[in-house]
Amino acid sequence: MKPVRDIRISPQMTTNDIMKAFENAGGFTARKLAVATNILEDMMTDDECFTFLSFPADIIATGVRGVIAGMIRDKLVDAVITTCGTLDHDIARTWEDYYHGDFLADDVKLRKKGINRLGNVFVPNESYGIILEKRLQPIFSSIYEEKKELSTRELIWKVGEKLSNEVERENSIVYQAYKNKIPIYVPGPFDGAFGYQLWAFWQTHKDLKLNLFLDEQELSDIVFTHKKTGALILGGGISKHHTIWWNQFKEGLNFAVYITTAPEWDGSLSGARLREAISWGKVNEKAKHETVEGDITVLLPLMMGAIYERIYSKKNDKSVRVQRSVKTSKQKFLRWSGYAFGFSRICVLCALVIKPFSGAPYVIVMLSCIQYARYGMEVDRYQKAATKRKEIAYANSKAASQNFDKTRARANAAKKPSAKIVTRVFPSASDCSLTFFVRTKPYRFLNKPSTKKTAMNVEYAKEVR
Repeated sequence: MKPVRDIRISPQMTTNDIMKAFENAGGFTARKLAVATNILEDMMTDDECFTFLSFPADIIATGVRGVIAGMIRDKLVDAVITTCGTLDHDIARTWEDYYHGDFLADDVKLRKKGINRLGNVFVPNESYGIILEKRLQPIFSSIYEEKKELSTRELIWKVGEKLSNEVERENSIVYQAYKNKIPIYVPGPFDGAFGYQLWAFWQTHKDLKLNLFLDEQELSDIVFTHKKTGALILGGGISKHHTIWWNQFKEGLNFAVYITTAPEWDGSLSGARLREAISWGKVNEKAKHETVEGDITVLLPLMMGAIYERIYSKKNDKSVRVQRSVKTSKQKFLRWSGYAFGFSRICVLCALVIKPFSGAPYVIVMLSCIQYARYGMEVDRYQKAATKRKEIAYANSKAASQNFDKTRARANAAKKPSAKIVTRVFPSASDCSLTFFVRTKPYRFLNKPSTKKTAMNVEYAKEVR
């Protein structure tokens, strides 16, 4: 049996250190979270595994949107299965802001003021339905001119392409999916504002077709052509079920992590633990799996913080190993080249004494030179490759910082701050990303001015809490 170890907090602890401490702590959800993180690491670093990510829409109204956008940007997942509401919140937040709210706010007063409440997040009408109707219809019209029959994956990529010129595009899940060619599948495409706007557009464009069969064919091809599959399942509903449904046809998921707040005793899909899915063949009986009970907005950033740290550490270890290999190769080269030249000189002297006109000495010298040149070229290749990696990493870091500063400057210049500055509610993908090789500080919280109209809504929202 493994003994329980106490958690010792120190100022130097990183997210990964805390996760390792959770693993040794024995109980309760802390250990399950640590086990789930280990499974997630194995899944994301297994080259043979195709990784699914499924989640509901509500978390995209929070700062967790930035974590998910970062996972897509860094290609830690291979496909996304989600709901129409995800498209609503992600695209709307590309153009407007959501705000801090309160679970106990007066909903009647909020309704009169045109503010929608999503838990403790406030969503003004101008940040949701109004802006989506205003901006999506022209986008649909442009897409319609290019193609009249699409799958949801194709449609989402097309919308992502149209967001390429937006200031806040880097924060968008839809844009990052298009940019990095990560497919997003939405099995219920009309259950939200995005689907409603598409239906409204179809009223005057009856030859527009959304072909869901194409999505299902792609999912079938994915499942049947990959040796292993894994899934990070955040919350339940149609996203969860569609993910595990397709994987039952290949004897189940090989890796699975599920985060939920739903109880098991009501028999619901959201409450069903992964062990139940084994009986259906949706999770393989030999799979690595873990169900963690808790809030996604708390647990996912902790898990991904540890994952990024581990990946970064492995990349550094690999870089060190390459440098050591170069150094060792160079030392071997110098040592053996010295032996070769010493031996060749002895051979030449002996050959000249024994048979001065023999071609043997020249052959030996030529072979020694070839061996010397081969070792030299190999060491030079390693050194150039290491130098090139450093230059690319530095250039990417510098360019990313410059682009971020320019983007933020343009955004601030485009929106004049009102007398009452409203700080940005949630860090976005670039504000609070878990990227590596780009920023020296992984977490950055920046302020952003808002318009006077929105500021008034927020001030009122504070009054009605």
